[in-house]
Amino acid sequence: MIQVFTEDGYYIQVQISDFDTKSPSSIKDCKPSDIWFAKKKGKSIKTRLTSRINKIFRDVKTGIQKQLSDFQQFLSEMKGRVQHYVPNFKTLVCKLIDGGELSKTEKIAYSNISAYKGDIRHLFLFYNWDIVNEIENKYAIQTQDYNLVTVLKTHILMCKRRIRTYTGLIDQLYENERLAEVCGFVPNKIPTRTIISRAADKFCIEVFREITADMVKKCMSLGLIKGRMVGVDGTLIRSNTGPHKNKKTKQYTDPDAGLYVHGNYIKGIGFLAFKLTDIEYGLPMLVQCYKGSANENPLLREILTQFHETYGFYPQILSTDKGMDSAANDDFCNEFEISAYIQARDFGNKELIKTEKGKTFNPDYVKIIDPRVLERIANRRTESERQFSNDKWGYRRDRMSNRGKTEAELYMLITMITTLLTAITAFSVGRSDLMRSSSAFKLLTKEGQ
Repeated sequence: MIQVFTEDGYYIQVQISDFDTKSPSSIKDCKPSDIWFAKKKGKSIKTRLTSRINKIFRDVKTGIQKQLSDFQQFLSEMKGRVQHYVPNFKTLVCKLIDGGELSKTEKIAYSNISAYKGDIRHLFLFYNWDIVNEIENKYAIQTQDYNLVTVLKTHILMCKRRIRTYTGLIDQLYENERLAEVCGFVPNKIPTRTIISRAADKFCIEVFREITADMVKKCMSLGLIKGRMVGVDGTLIRSNTGPHKNKKTKQYTDPDAGLYVHGNYIKGIGFLAFKLTDIEYGLPMLVQCYKGSANENPLLREILTQFHETYGFYPQILSTDKGMDSAANDDFCNEFEISAYIQARDFGNKELIKTEKGKTFNPDYVKIIDPRVLERIANRRTESERQFSNDKWGYRRDRMSNRGKTEAELYMLITMITTLLTAITAFSVGRSDLMRSSSAFKLLTKEGQ
């Protein structure tokens, strides 16, 4: 202890060295890394941590004394920096919208029963379907028996109810007239499989692209998507084709499909679903379809350019895996002021920033060099992978029931539309816990009679 005299009197100043002992008897607060290093070097945890504490004591005795005020400015800057660059994962607080077509019982169920996940009819109550009719008229599509809204609702129902084939879809519509009414069909006047399965050819794929973009903008207007922090990733959507090429033509049964290889593993034959996701809110914003054998690296610049053309701005932060690592991608992001955190390949020929979990970044291309912040940014990229997991396991959208690149893109767009429509509906009924749920608004309850 040090007794310090001032004009007003004196006070006792306590230092860390005043509490120094020969060695601590037990140390409860230890990290898993300490245990790992202790085992690796053949030392006990107590011996290793004791030497670390003793080193701190020696530094305090011989070094400059620090006060809490010395760290206040640093801590405030650190807090602000993390919040600015790595915003927390968000789920909006919402409440049930008054009015609408919900019954009193359904409103009570949404407000008071957490296990209640809604009705599939509700999926079509809170989006303005007149916009779909306007898009249909814009492209001057000539339809006779079935318009775009009914066919689109049928595809959404197929995705939401996890129906794998168009034949299975038609069978369910015939077996349950109420499902047909939800889509807008008159009983006993359900379209054939060909009309539903060839929607991309009948209405053209650009129509579905515009509908998807409009739903994203609707989510942005509700605050469900910001587009500030995004992640980009790709996955395989299998085509309805055999694994072997024709000996004469040297092509698969689906000539547009390609062999998808991830690392050293052959995943299958199909198409690359290249998706851009808002990893701050966990909802998709853009998806593009490519041949399964396409290289993802140059596609990053294409999807960011398409993002700007569609929404009028570039994202502020981008987080991707090592597959996007290239000087061209980094230069592109710098040109358009995108803070890109692309994990770097470690070839051992340059100094890289390495995080605790082994992720590497090129210091020449990142604005932050703190490994803890970089680790947090890299971890947020898992929202992109979670999106694909929700599509494949939640909606069973991992294998097409038909063939062709246009059909594959429609398959991806319908999955994305269903995801966005689920978020809009959950927000409107005041259930934020259902915004990213694949099992919500799937069943047809008795209240719908």
